[in-house]
Amino acid sequence: MTKKNPDMSLAEVGQDETDAPDLPEVLDHDPATFDVGAFVAGVRGTRMRVKIQPNAHLLARLQELADEIDACPSDDEIPDELVNEWLDTKAAFDDVRVFVVEGRSVDWARQFAKDAKARGINPQRKGLSDDAVVEHTKRLWHEQIAAQVVSPAEVVPEDIAALYAQSEVEGDKLWRAVQAVNSQPVEKLVPDFSRRVSRLSLRG
Repeated sequence: MTKKNPDMSLAEVGQDETDAPDLPEVLDHDPATFDVGAFVAGVRGTRMRVKIQPNAHLLARLQELADEIDACPSDDEIPDELVNEWLDTKAAFDDVRVFVVEGRSVDWARQFAKDAKARGINPQRKGLSDDAVVEHTKRLWHEQIAAQVVSPAEVVPEDIAALYAQSEVEGDKLWRAVQAVNSQPVEKLVPDFSRRVSRLSLRG
């Protein structure tokens, strides 16, 4: 678990302090008639999809099956049942569930931490043992992740805690996404899309 400056809010953890690169100025509006109020009212927090892979435990079996398949003298001598098990296991391994997290402001994160403190979740409380600090920090993370998940609906902190208990690696995907949408300019979060998707952008 990353050690954090106690004066930093959760939204500031891992924030890149370098300025975003300068972008060329492109105006698609008339500055003389631009309604700033209406524009600002339409601004929304960044949303990011996170793919959670529930069956990562099947990797070992895939590796075992791959070794068995490679040991066959030729493709024609691969038993049908081995092929079928490979296909079924691979499909289960590739299955994912998508979560969507939405960015929040620093002020929101600070207020969230204050509200959590009022509920007894306070990693900075004096007198806590090291283990208790870790436990309070985890609870705070679980609560914040759940609060910032907008899809699927009605995710609760207990769901996030259960995910971490099953696979901390998969749970951390959500925490890293929360940190990113809270602190990074959206242009830094745009992924490298496939060539097919990129070609579509050129049609415009």
